[in-house]
Amino acid sequence: MHLTCTNMPVDKIDHALQTIKSNGLQNILALRGDPPMVDAGADLIVTQLFYDTDIFLKFVNDCRQIGITCPIVPGIKPINNYKGFLRMTGFCKTKILADIIAALEPIKDNEAVKSCGIHQGTEMCKKILEDIASLYTKYGEISISNTDGCLIFHVIF
Repeated sequence: MHLTCTNMPVDKIDHALQTIKSNGLQNILALRGDPPMVDAGADLIVTQLFYDTDIFLKFVNDCRQIGITCPIVPGIKPINNYKGFLRMTGFCKTKILADIIAALEPIKDNEAVKSCGIHQGTEMCKKILEDIASLYTKYGEISISNTDGCLIFHVIF
């Protein structure tokens, strides 16, 4: 279950959690954005979407340095629509690298944007795998599968 907790009063969150528990649900993705959720019993961290792998790599390193050892799932969302990409990254205040904007700005056609987005997402995965695998292999799981001709990276750090 996906539970958004941002800007919600604690009593409403408590009520939602009690209802969830009484219905037998156990796996909850609670979105709030505050690191103390790990101390409160979170089993894993799912990051907000990002397009700057250096920020993700620093985040993982910072977590490990302070003793957070639970899996960290990178929020990689391939770009498939130019206007949607700008809207979502604006809403989330996501840093966008200049080379991504430079690649997208001249095309804007959704099929070309989708192709560019697949390439960008693949490059992000490669960078994460290259930079983190040697340092954090003991913390994570890495697998790659091929589904209908598409490479799917399953990476949990």
